[in-house]
Amino acid sequence: MKFKNLILSACVVAANAGVGIPPAQGVTYTCNSLSVSTCNNMGASMAVHNCASGTQVCYQKKDSEGRISIPKIYTSCSTCDTGYTLATTTVDICSSVSNPPTIKKCCGPCSNCTSDTTWTSYDTTREVQVKRSCDCGTCKATNTYRCKAGYYGSGTSSTNCKRCPTDGFTVGSSNAGSGFITKCFVNSGSDTTGNYDYTEPCYYKNDPLVIDPIDPGLPFEPILP
Repeated sequence: MKFKNLILSACVVAANAGVGIPPAQGVTYTCNSLSVSTCNNMGASMAVHNCASGTQVCYQKKDSEGRISIPKIYTSCSTCDTGYTLATTTVDICSSVSNPPTIKKCCGPCSNCTSDTTWTSYDTTREVQVKRSCDCGTCKATNTYRCKAGYYGSGTSSTNCKRCPTDGFTVGSSNAGSGFITKCFVNSGSDTTGNYDYTEPCYYKNDPLVIDPIDPGLPFEPILP
């Protein structure tokens, strides 16, 4: 059996995206490699990455109109201090350019940076799972959300998780993480006409009402999960 069908209205949104207005021209940046002596003469700052040994390099970001940033001297590491590991990283002053240069730096460990293996309650309608990764000594966390059991939707916000509908008597159930209304079901009960009982999961079907040629008065029909 299935839940009573819903007929959903369609919404068409038209938008004027600024026809006739040319898009803004983006500025293309490049990254210039300078000699360390030149950088020192220009008052460049120094970036040290816990290196035991390494080579000094200098970079400055510029655009087609000329140089636009103060140069920065980096130590590209060859070996690291005790407790640090060698890793490749983008030159931060050039991170916004295409194909930015990279250097070697020494990264420290992260503490308490283990991802969650279980889902926990986040708000009224959602659960959260936190994935953590060590990014050169900094623990970075990424939250993933899903709808709780009894709800369906994307889980991107609390309002995007909707309560499963009722069959007229019983509020529908769903497994946690159900993305669509068709994942909602009732395990047992009777339809609103009183003509049918069902003992196996009866899933919701989000289709316009289908007229049964044998008995057009019935709003319910058998449906497999």
